[in-house]
Amino acid sequence: MKVKYLRVSTTKQDTTRQEMQLDKLGITFDREYIDNMTGKSKDRPQLNKMLFEVKDGDTIYCESISRLGRSLKDLIDIIGQLVDKGVRVIIIKEGIDTNSSTYKLLLAVFGGVAEME
Repeated sequence: MKVKYLRVSTTKQDTTRQEMQLDKLGITFDREYIDNMTGKSKDRPQLNKMLFEVKDGDTIYCESISRLGRSLKDLIDIIGQLVDKGVRVIIIKEGIDTNSSTYKLLLAVFGGVAEME
């Protein structure tokens, strides 16, 4: 299953920019999860639902690392939980793919930057 995860920080924002970036991939997504709240909290309804529902062999696409989480610790926890389930995570903007051998390094670098924004 191909899944997309989108997040905006407030109800005044929309996901158009994220949608456009993911549409460029030409992928037909089977499911999408959208949160309308800050990424500073790991406790987000749609994120929690996605973490529960995805399974081994699924792939999650996210437009940028800051959409998945703002804290490096949360990013490591979220992606670690997904990888442990056998789920592949692809983050477009930063070029992170958990199927690569360098994703942990990239996650640390870009996660630290996202935390500072």
